[in-house]
Amino acid sequence: MALADVASERKKIIMLGDSGAGKTALLKRIVYNNFDQTQATVGLEFGVASAKVNGVHYTKLEIWWRRDTAGSEKFRSLAPLYMRDADGVIMVYAVDDPWSFESLEGWISAFKDCHSDPNGGAVILVANKLDLNEAVPAKIGRNFAKNLKVPFFEVSAKEATNVETAFQTFVQGIIEKSNQKNLTDDRLSNSKALTALAGDGQVKKSTSWPKFKGTVSLNGNIRTQEVGVTVKDCEC
Repeated sequence: MALADVASERKKIIMLGDSGAGKTALLKRIVYNNFDQTQATVGLEFGVASAKVNGVHYTKLEIWWRRDTAGSEKFRSLAPLYMRDADGVIMVYAVDDPWSFESLEGWISAFKDCHSDPNGGAVILVANKLDLNEAVPAKIGRNFAKNLKVPFFEVSAKEATNVETAFQTFVQGIIEKSNQKNLTDDRLSNSKALTALAGDGQVKKSTSWPKFKGTVSLNGNIRTQEVGVTVKDCEC
């Protein structure tokens, strides 16, 4: 694999959902492609996954989830550190457990309260344990995801059903959201730079010109722009 095809940046992913929703089994299926029937865990689970999106191999996808005891004060005190600055969140419920579905609103609210950017981070809704008897119809989960404007997948960590497809879709959402954020930050930075020039009295009149690199001479006045942005600092 060519080095140019490998992305080195780290992405932080968290899993949220009730105990018994199958988060540990889902994490192990994503990271190790195996299934381990474990008891409900206490503490911090962590794994590093990889995925290929648009020809680029992302190898540092860190997946975290934490469980102490349901609603414990210890978890609540650590939640801000756990959820802050996550690039994406996998919301998990079990199709055989209606209560795990009902609890999703609380998990979403906690994520928005704790995340540094309430509108940041890609989100996916995963209905796990598709291999068991369904107590939460797919239509209900799909409508819930539609209201949130997030992707929805029914999966089985035990049988590996739809897990890879769901994760690939999720990672693509992370990358797209990250690219949008970088573009917005660049535009904001350029806007602040132009505003600073105007504040220094270097801008006499604003006129929009096409994107370019290098220098432009208008009426004998030379302005230099090193990156391709819309220029608005020419004297005409």
